[in-house]
Amino acid sequence: WADVSALFDQSDLPERPPLGAAMPARAGEGGTLLVHINAPYLPFALWRLGEGLVKRRKVIGYWAWELPTVSDNWRRGYPFVHEVWVPSRFTAKALVGLNRPVKVVPHPLPPPVVPAFSRSDLGIAPEALVVACFFQMGSSFTRKNPLAAVRAFRSAFGDDPNRILLLKVSEPDLIPWARQSLAEAVDGATNIRVFDRKMARNEVMGLLSASDILLSLHRAEGFGLVLAEAMQIGRTVVATGWSGNMDFMTTDNSVPVRYQLVPARDPQGTYDMPEQRWADAEVEDAAQWLRRLADDRDLCHRLAATAKAEAPRRFSAQAYADALA
Repeated sequence: WADVSALFDQSDLPERPPLGAAMPARAGEGGTLLVHINAPYLPFALWRLGEGLVKRRKVIGYWAWELPTVSDNWRRGYPFVHEVWVPSRFTAKALVGLNRPVKVVPHPLPPPVVPAFSRSDLGIAPEALVVACFFQMGSSFTRKNPLAAVRAFRSAFGDDPNRILLLKVSEPDLIPWARQSLAEAVDGATNIRVFDRKMARNEVMGLLSASDILLSLHRAEGFGLVLAEAMQIGRTVVATGWSGNMDFMTTDNSVPVRYQLVPARDPQGTYDMPEQRWADAEVEDAAQWLRRLADDRDLCHRLAATAKAEAPRRFSAQAYADALA
């Protein structure tokens, strides 16, 4: 495998525990090179790796994308791969016409880390219903759609102090207008807590572990990693019922929220492709589900328990190996 991340500045990325030992690519010929970088940047990455690492090897690109069709600039990477792996069937469909083998290989999840703190450390009562919403500004504020999550929570619970929303924001200063929009959305809500400092992974897992529900009203996901992690540790997921997350979300293990497909417009530019469609989740459907789960804790726990029981089959290292087989 080629650790392409080592070619770039990784100083501000959170650490993730390794899944296991791997043999880095070494100079020489033959073998397979698995490169985790999307098609538009692949030629540059291979050039940086150098001919000694690339020559006469089978090159597999691991690519992720969040809309129904990849953009035209992806074509520059097509000639440089023999095969492509993707995290979901949704992304695989976006690559129709690639003229290369495409294999769905879902992300394997490492074993859950020990949380840095618990609900009591956050000053949250045991009986409170806690909803979490995690997103990164750099992943497109509009695509992650946290404003809809805030609206759904406030519609469901108002200012009820026994209903708490934990908002985890990564790279908060990256998009000033987006940060201002979020501040306006939560203004005056005493039961919404915003965490916008850089946090270690065990701290982030602490927030997730302290929650009952993970809420994501995203417009599109190539996979939905945070959703999968929440299900892995037995938390109920309420999320837009469209795109890559529907590979592992069902009505038996989570709550797929209704949506309408609308033109993909993104002020940040990454996904500004109005000729394509992405989801606009129905806020009131999400709010009704939040109220139902708050009133029926048994249902909330059953969904979470089913998700946790299914997680090893879907996300373990063995599941990853089975996908490769």
